[in-house]
This record gives sequence, C-alpha cells and structure tokens, in this order.
Amino acid sequence: LMVDCDPTGALTTSFGINPKAGEKTVYHALLERGTSLRETIRKVRDNLHLVPAERDLAAAEILLIQQPGGEFALQKALREVEAEYSYILLDCPPNLGKLTVNALAAAAGVVIPMTPAYLSLNPMGQLMETIETVRDRLNPKLRLLGLLLTQFNRRVLHAAEVEEHLRKTY
Repeated sequence: LMVDCDPTGALTTSFGINPKAGEKTVYHALLERGTSLRETIRKVRDNLHLVPAERDLAAAEILLIQQPGGEFALQKALREVEAEYSYILLDCPPNLGKLTVNALAAAAGVVIPMTPAYLSLNPMGQLMETIETVRDRLNPKLRLLGLLLTQFNRRVLHAAEVEEHLRKTY
C-alpha cells in the first residue's frame, strides 16, 4: 500500500489517478469522521494499492494542528488495514509540517530521498533533529533506514563529493 501524504499528489498523478470531486482521498481518512482509510484505497495493480492525495490535503496542515492528538491521525487511520499489507509506503511532502510529522509518527522506518547537491545537504540537520524528536516524543520505534540518492551520476565530481559527505556524516 502506498499512501500519498503530499498535497501536490505527485505519487497519485504518477499512477494516472486524478481524484474527482466527491471521491475519498487521504484527506478524508485523516479529517472526516466516519470515513475509513479502506474507502480511499485504489487498486493500481494486482499487488499494489494507493491512497490518493489531492490539493485539499494542504488544508490538513492547519486542521491537524487544531485537533488534539492530530499528529496521530494517520497512525490511527492505518490501523484498520495494516495487517493486510506486507509494506506500507508513506510519500511525504518535502517539508517538516504536520503531514510529515503524522507520517513519521506512523512509520517504522524512514528512507530519505535526496539529490546529490550541496543545497540538499542544508536541510538534513533539521530533518535528522525532527526524526529524533519524533522518536523521543511520538514514535520510539522509528528508525532511519537510509538515504536514497536520486538523479545520481558518479561521473559528476560534485555528486561524488556529496555522496562521500553523506556516508561520513550519516
């Protein structure tokens, strides 16, 4: 199961899904009483399912902050289906807002995709601090599984330098 937790819906779009008005998405499972996550699941292939996202999910950042225990909304929603899947992948937005914290609170592990560029290194410290904070306060089982370099070309000296820095630091 893949859960698109990013309001841009890039994961959803990459599978050719475009939620229409009235169709249930991850937004509804997180914020609408009476909507189960099961209602939002779409079959992509025989062994691959997706909980889609759409732009309304951006409003979830504000709404989840206002709810007591809002950082556990995704964890609660996933409970009803987690036994049915070997793996559940949570695709997060590239920020450290409530949606990302929700995903970290629900996850067993984190894989951080990043491009091998100097500017990608700057937010790593803050992200690692957030992971530690979530581990300390919300999810003691959370583990960093690894960093995934995307758009990597070993022939580019800068990319190799970034890779070396990441290996030494993390």
